[in-house]
Amino acid sequence: MRLALAVAFRMRSAARAAARLAVLTLLALALFGSGNAAAISYTVQVAALSDEAAARGLLQTLTEAGYPAYLVSVPGEAQTVFRLRVGAFTDRDAAQAFATAMRGVGGTVPVPALAEGIPRDLIPLEPRLVARYPFDPAFDRFAVVPWGEGGAALRMQGRFEDEPLEPTYHVLTPELIGAPFRAWRAAPSRAGGGRPGVVERVTNLWLFDPDAPYAGDGALDAYGEAQLREAAEALGLTPDQVRSYLFYEPGRGAPFLVVAERYRPAEGAGGRYPALGNPRDAAMPASGPELTWFGRAAPEGFPASVPEALFELSSVVTEMGPSRDDAATEAVSGASWRARRDGAYTRLEVGGRSWRALVGVPLWASGDALLVLEGEDVVIYDLEHEPEGASGT
Repeated sequence: MRLALAVAFRMRSAARAAARLAVLTLLALALFGSGNAAAISYTVQVAALSDEAAARGLLQTLTEAGYPAYLVSVPGEAQTVFRLRVGAFTDRDAAQAFATAMRGVGGTVPVPALAEGIPRDLIPLEPRLVARYPFDPAFDRFAVVPWGEGGAALRMQGRFEDEPLEPTYHVLTPELIGAPFRAWRAAPSRAGGGRPGVVERVTNLWLFDPDAPYAGDGALDAYGEAQLREAAEALGLTPDQVRSYLFYEPGRGAPFLVVAERYRPAEGAGGRYPALGNPRDAAMPASGPELTWFGRAAPEGFPASVPEALFELSSVVTEMGPSRDDAATEAVSGASWRARRDGAYTRLEVGGRSWRALVGVPLWASGDALLVLEGEDVVIYDLEHEPEGASGT
């Protein structure tokens, strides 16, 4: 029997899986790894008061509770308004999550606001929300796997019935943190001296038009035939030879090939190797099928399997149980900071400073990357840069 992988957005059951694995990337920077710090965009406004004594009293209450709070005074024709605000965020979603968690604090209804007048020394480190992924521990497997020497990647894989879906990789390095990609297995490329940002991967080549619904019985339409002929020409094979490597099972989705590539995720470009996934097994392994190489061996360092996980989010979240409010969690440490749970928040500790920095339960950290569980989402933060663009009050 040929192996099958569901086309998630073509069938109702698979649509749920695709939604969970869809990349909901929320880039906080225009360019990652460029060395340019982003200007602060948002804060959380807790209250706007005309009574300065009341405003300063609430400021002290929030500060003592660990919130990075500050006041901005805005002169008016009749009176000065004191805007009580908390934190610095590079996107509205992160500010909204923090505002929602603060609801009811001091009898207020906090809301996101455009940043202004943030004291330069308010916080020594600004969390940048990089991406958010829906996560169901009963359905999805999220694991942190090694990436090169000392690096790591978040590998996210769901299941359709008894078969795994092609995973999403989110590499947690400056070169690739803003460019997730799909692959059964992947590794940094060793070609060209191991140039950062280039990966070797095993991935799917779908043989149907993504702009049209697939309703076939395994037969390829004109689009699929063109894709197959292109693949055959690149491999130096005949279309009939390539056709024997199709993955398809009636009623389970459209045909596809499994191909090997050298790929540049940030550019969405690359080139294929002379190899195809072998569909002889009865079930698709979680790391994808074995490859048949034509006329050459696999390049040095090409991934033959998925390395053992550094951290299994799925098992940890399952152990927390359905109600995670009282779940005990351990502190995690990054390059120059420590993160620990503080109620609904993650508290960061840097150089003797400690403050409620973001919403969610800290799960794993390494280098500048921090993974937190916020509700039903796994969220990636980058804690590399100090805040810029602040001005004193």
